[in-house]
Amino acid sequence: MRVLLAILLCGMSTVALAGQPSVVYNVIDGNIDGVSDTARAWKFDEFSSYCNADKCVPFTVNASVAQWMRLVITSTTTEWRILKPGDYAVVLAGIDIQSNGNVVMVISGFLGMTNEGGDLIDMELALVPGPPGLYIPEPGEWIPITDPLPVPLPENDEHDVVQRTLWMLITVVPCDSACEYASSGEICVSLDEQKPWVDRETGGYLDGYPDPE
Repeated sequence: MRVLLAILLCGMSTVALAGQPSVVYNVIDGNIDGVSDTARAWKFDEFSSYCNADKCVPFTVNASVAQWMRLVITSTTTEWRILKPGDYAVVLAGIDIQSNGNVVMVISGFLGMTNEGGDLIDMELALVPGPPGLYIPEPGEWIPITDPLPVPLPENDEHDVVQRTLWMLITVVPCDSACEYASSGEICVSLDEQKPWVDRETGGYLDGYPDPE
């Protein structure tokens, strides 16, 4: 009865309300700089009091942070000019990946270069640590890509750039005719800890995903 009387005298209430979208602003060097496209926020619940007593009002702030990635691949096209048969190697690309979560890189294709007559130039790859010029593949590190090759890249505490170098080894034999050869491959990088409210194709907010409750 005393509790009820105190509430009536103070006129205090906490009302659970549905989330209301709130305008989020970018801040640059401490200055408000326009409405943000990369962060959203909702406000919930209302507290009101008409009273002569001291009050402490608790606040709750939660955040769901999406996984982001910075990806740099130094080259995506390689053109060869080969005078004579032999084994030849080249740095296919340097790969820099930076993210705030676990990443999986999958290498597929690169099955060998063929011409219109069906001649095949064998192709093998080697993925080594560091930027181009730091590490040269050893004989046992060359592999043919017969199936998609997953390469897990765990999150590091400092979120530094992870650097890899992709090498290519080709074997040109005397029976390979003098003509044009071509091949293709693909590197796909997936964010292994992405939030469900992110559209994986656009990187933006997923249309139709429900607002926080």
